[in-house]
Amino acid sequence: MSILKAYMISGVCAIALAGCAADAIQAVDWRGDSMVAAADMLEAEYIYAETGIELATYLRDSADAYTDVSDRQDFARQLTLDLFEIANDKHLRVFYEPEVEGQD
Repeated sequence: MSILKAYMISGVCAIALAGCAADAIQAVDWRGDSMVAAADMLEAEYIYAETGIELATYLRDSADAYTDVSDRQDFARQLTLDLFEIANDKHLRVFYEPEVEGQD
């Protein structure tokens, strides 16, 4: 199960993602699960409602764009860059937290 956490740290909106254990990667769509969870959160909580909807729509419609990204750090970096292109919000970040990997 993917884990999604939202943080507000010194005005920075951060999304922290962690997938399931590495040996279960084949069985779980950690990218898609993370993107849907992030979309739900951004749609409900983003400071600018219209932008939150736009970000959520992008995340829900673009899961296939990331299927070649197998490294979670690279996934978080690329997702951050892509979300910036939409929101132009340098405070919006996606992080991978390996210390919580494998936890429900």
